[in-house]
Amino acid sequence: MKVITPEESANMVKEGKIKSFLMAYREFAIEVSFPNKPSSDILSSLKERGFRWNSTAKSWELKVTPAASPILSSKEEWERAAGEARRILNEVKDWLLEWLPKPLIFIDEHDVYLVE
Repeated sequence: MKVITPEESANMVKEGKIKSFLMAYREFAIEVSFPNKPSSDILSSLKERGFRWNSTAKSWELKVTPAASPILSSKEEWERAAGEARRILNEVKDWLLEWLPKPLIFIDEHDVYLVE
C-alpha cells in the first residue's frame, strides 16, 4: 500500500482517481465506510468486534479509550490503559485491511481510500 500526503490526495481527488473513503484510524478510534452495503458476514464481524453504526456519519465506528476513572489514578496506569487501547485498535485495523476492497491508499498513514 502506498502512503501519500494530503496534497497528493487533493490532486488525486481532482483527477478522479480516489473512488471512496474506507477507513480512518485515530489514536483511540477507527471509522469504516463502504462504497456499497457490506455482506451480512462483514456486518456480523464488525458488530462482534464492537463496531457501532453512526447514522450521522454513515459509517461504522469503534472507540477504545482508556476510561477516565479513579481506577486510573496515576499517569503510569493511564499510559498502560492507553497502550492496551492502541494494541486493540491495531489488531482491528490489521483485520480490516485484510478484507477491505483493493487497491488501497493511505493518506498520512491514517486515512485509507479505495483508488483506481
